Amino acid sequence: FIQQKLSCPSISVYEKLKAEFSDLQIKYNDLLAAHHKTCKELEEMKSSHALATASTKETTDSESPKDGL
Repeated sequence: FIQQKLSCPSISVYEKLKAEFSDLQIKYNDLLAAHHKTCKELEEMKSSHALATASTKETTDSESPKDGL
């Protein structure tokens, strides 16, 4: 009666909410780890693309004078 008047959850409701929170925390951690992995892969792809672009530009620049002869 007192818990109801104070609007506190019962022990069973508290345990249920605690279990639900735990499940959600696990899902959140899994999603966060997947997000970090995806971001890392994206950054690696960006840097490898930038290196490939720079390498192609250097090759093109060094070949240009030869083409003019």
